[in-house]
Amino acid sequence: MKKAILSAAAAVFVLAPMALADDHADKFSMMDANGDAAVTEAEFVTYATATGEVTDGEASLQFAVLAGQDGVLTREEFDAAMSVKEDAAVDRDTADISGMDSADPAESEGE
Repeated sequence: MKKAILSAAAAVFVLAPMALADDHADKFSMMDANGDAAVTEAEFVTYATATGEVTDGEASLQFAVLAGQDGVLTREEFDAAMSVKEDAAVDRDTADISGMDSADPAESEGE
């Protein structure tokens, strides 16, 4: 579970700003520059830093979380991280906020 949470967090930081492709397969294929069905750190960093929104260091850290101990990001790991990211986005978008009011929090401190 901890790995899934960390993977989701990393995916959000790295992959959310990148609108280079709409589905997981396209994104994974774009990262896998040599087409060997595995993304290395160098391939990931190149893809993640292409927009200039992520530094090499940030991308390397995020790759380490996504790829795990073997140091290679597989399609299965990538798909799992993207699935967790999407589930989190749906949960956030559908959260029940009806009990929240828009009053100034400073005004309700004395209640």
